[in-house]
Amino acid sequence: MLSMSQVSHEWLVYGVVPDHVRGVRVDGRDAVLANNTFLARVPRHPKQMVLTLTDGERTVAFPPSPRLPDSD
Repeated sequence: MLSMSQVSHEWLVYGVVPDHVRGVRVDGRDAVLANNTFLARVPRHPKQMVLTLTDGERTVAFPPSPRLPDSD
């Protein structure tokens, strides 16, 4: 499970991972991982997350940030 929020000028990426995840990196930044939950702070909308598993790594790409129409 994964969620992300923009707070001020950075993004918080957080979620729940299974027991076999040993580390999480979001756009090259290590996330804090504790009790099967993680939290990472990145300066812009994230492009990818790397999960370090007991048997290797898995890369997950994020979709581009949605663009909202201008409100006039």
